[in-house]
Amino acid sequence: MPYRDDPLPVEAVRDLLGVVRAMYAANKGREHRRRALATVGHELVEAMNLAQAHAPGTPEHRHAWELAESALVVVGTQYSQAEGLAPTLHGAIDRVRGRYTSGR
Repeated sequence: MPYRDDPLPVEAVRDLLGVVRAMYAANKGREHRRRALATVGHELVEAMNLAQAHAPGTPEHRHAWELAESALVVVGTQYSQAEGLAPTLHGAIDRVRGRYTSGR
């Protein structure tokens, strides 16, 4: 992968982290998928931290990009287009409303 010297879009990465967290919560009983999503979450947090602490063009900022790109690949493989995000979104809505159950 070529080096990325442009700034990492931290706010977009933060948005993706929220989606990953919702995906994790919606996948109870699917431990393999949850482990992959947990790893992605950690990578996204590390990417944001590195990007905020180091200027674009530095090795650390490039590593932030590598982590984010790696996370994108994993997230993209966790859902097919046919599966959609509806269960994830409804699970997130239920969690906000306090109706999240362990069986979902």
